[in-house]
Amino acid sequence: MRILEARFHPDAQLTGEGIVVGRVRCTGGKATVEAQPGVATSGPPATMLHKLQYLVSICVPGPFDRLRRLRSRYWSFVEIAPPGAEKGEG
Repeated sequence: MRILEARFHPDAQLTGEGIVVGRVRCTGGKATVEAQPGVATSGPPATMLHKLQYLVSICVPGPFDRLRRLRSRYWSFVEIAPPGAEKGEG
């Protein structure tokens, strides 16, 4: 399994860290979106989460590679290590 951290950049520039909206867990040709803890499920944060789910859905099959190659003014996807990988468990 590979994991991407999905970041939203509200100023439309890919500078800085952006807002972490969630993680995309990619296994084979499938992907699962997990909301970042603290991201609201209503209002503007929910809109960002819905947009993330949409982006993931249009990148199947091969979501990991397709999301990494996605060119967007507002979104970036950064690979992160699976939990426990830094301890040699992953």
